[in-house]
Amino acid sequence: MIISDVKGDIKDITLTHIFLNEIGGTIDGEEKSGRTVMLPTSIIFDEEVINYTEKDEYILDDVTVAITYESNLEKAEKITIESVKKIMLPYKLDHPKKLNQEPHNRIKFKDSGVDITIRYKSIVRKRNQITTEITREIFNRIRREKNGEIAYPHTEVVFRNKNNK
Repeated sequence: MIISDVKGDIKDITLTHIFLNEIGGTIDGEEKSGRTVMLPTSIIFDEEVINYTEKDEYILDDVTVAITYESNLEKAEKITIESVKKIMLPYKLDHPKKLNQEPHNRIKFKDSGVDITIRYKSIVRKRNQITTEITREIFNRIRREKNGEIAYPHTEVVFRNKNNK
C-alpha cells in the first residue's frame, strides 16, 4: 500500500492511526526496511491511497535491458521472453489462473543503444526476488551471445585515415 509517499504493509489500524510495516524507505526497492510508520487515519481523506493487493496478489512488472545498436535485436527480444518464461514457470504452476498472461516486449531507441523492456505478471510479495532472477537470466544469456552486447553510456574514439574516406 502507498499512502502519500509512504509504502508499506498494514500492520494495524486504530481509531487514530494506521501502522505500516515500511517497504523501501531507507533502502532502494520494495523490501521491508524493518521500520514501522505511524500515520494519522485522517491522512486517507487528504492523500492518495494506492493498494497493491486490493483485488489480488498480482501486478504487472517489467525488466529493462539496454543492448548496443550492433546487437541482434530479434535475438535479444527472444532472450527476454524466454528468460521470463523460464523464471516464471514454477510460479505459474502454483498460480496457473492468475499468471497466465504471456510476457511481451516494448522497445525504445536510447543514446547508447536500444532498451528492451519485458513486461510480465508477477506476484507482489515476491516481486524483487522474481525481478532479480529474471535480470540475472537475461544478463547471462545476452553475455553468451556472439551478436549481443549490453549497452552502457561510454565514449568511443574512432581514428580515420584522411586518405581513406
